[in-house]
Amino acid sequence: MKALFISEETLLDNSIINENVSYTQIRPTVIKVQEMRIQPIVGSPLYGELVTQVVSGTTTALNQTLLEDYIQPAMIQWLYYELPMVLAFKYMNKVPDGEPQQLPTVELTSIGT
Repeated sequence: MKALFISEETLLDNSIINENVSYTQIRPTVIKVQEMRIQPIVGSPLYGELVTQVVSGTTTALNQTLLEDYIQPAMIQWLYYELPMVLAFKYMNKVPDGEPQQLPTVELTSIGT
């Protein structure tokens, strides 16, 4: 299980993300923001320390301040940037009507010209 620097409750309480958005849709983007945006800023050693402390539930006072006052607000802003595309589109391997519809050959030929 990945350590998350921001909880669902904190995210919803401090952002404009609606409560009806499933956290399972948001979670992969939260992980992406942590790994691609936060880790390069704080550096790998401190990032590793934060992950270890969050997983074990023994976050030091200084690291808790760092998380609450700096990292979580930054993550919320990065999520505003990253989430619109994630929430607007959902990849599926289904046809909405259930039955695939093929174009007639005449229409396929006219598409190429």
